[in-house]
Amino acid sequence: MVSPALAQGASTDKATPAVGRADQIEEIVVTARRREERSQLTPVSLTAINQESLVAANVQRSSDLTRVAPNLTASWAISTPTTSWAAR
Repeated sequence: MVSPALAQGASTDKATPAVGRADQIEEIVVTARRREERSQLTPVSLTAINQESLVAANVQRSSDLTRVAPNLTASWAISTPTTSWAAR
């Protein structure tokens, strides 16, 4: 069974938004296995894309993500309104 991987930036203070610098890498917390893990300890390949990269790549729709995330494919059929996603 495949379940979606959700990632979120870790913050030590929930009340204060994290102010990131361009030269600072934020920690990514992955909850794909129903527990919080640091991305370095998760046995999967991850691609983290920030807002600036999405704008630079002109990502306008979810299907545009296939241009910036390696090995991510989207397929859809004319007869159904859903999109099938695959990551290898």
